[in-house]
Amino acid sequence: MEERQIKFVSRGKKCFGVLHIPDGPLPAPAIVVAHGFTGDKMGANRMFTRFSREACKAGFSVLRFDFIGSGDSEGEFAQETNQSNWLTDFANALQFAAEQAEIDADRIGTVGLSFGGSTVLLTGDAGGRVQAVVTWSATTYLVETWRERILSPDKWAQLERGESIKNFYNKGFALDPQFIHDIPKYDPLAAAAELKIPLLVIQATNDAVVPVAHGQELFEKAAGEKDLVILEEDDHVFTDKLPEATAATVAWFKKYL
Repeated sequence: MEERQIKFVSRGKKCFGVLHIPDGPLPAPAIVVAHGFTGDKMGANRMFTRFSREACKAGFSVLRFDFIGSGDSEGEFAQETNQSNWLTDFANALQFAAEQAEIDADRIGTVGLSFGGSTVLLTGDAGGRVQAVVTWSATTYLVETWRERILSPDKWAQLERGESIKNFYNKGFALDPQFIHDIPKYDPLAAAAELKIPLLVIQATNDAVVPVAHGQELFEKAAGEKDLVILEEDDHVFTDKLPEATAATVAWFKKYL
């Protein structure tokens, strides 16, 4: 396997990432990964690094990258982070992946965690570029989740007053009001109801950010081929059961890519 440092341009700034290339026949089917809010291309407990290496062993090329304003990529989190911008960045990541000689552009799947999960749902098949989708702990009720669980009603009110906030969810991040003006534009559940490509939903029962019922509803709303994996007694970032989530995800893409 090869792990290649890569970069591409999105919204006039550089996104940095890693492209995992398998030893097997090339070009290979590919998986493009969307990390979560305040996350990065490595993920909590190196979850995306670990997932990507396992998927690569199974014969997939994997692209994991930092959205603009996150991780190693250019830009400031507070100003750059919103759903519209992430959709643009993800579209550019898919374009970059499709242009790589090691990737079969006709066999690309997407996987997204949390806010990355809403991003892959809203991206859908990307005009035929994406053939299958997997969500991990996807945020489907965007306003409710950020107001009640991630930011808090008080910090949400600050943003509504036009004030920036910082140090939310016990993390040292700042966020500008533009974020809450953008997310009401989007409905990931409605996107799932229109999704015609296969969707695998993975959700943990002890997720403090996204209730397990949200994952179950996402599965029920999805229109096409679909499946649901519930990880018992695990959390938002699959601290204990990442191997199970990885195995289910790889099996899904083996079936549909």
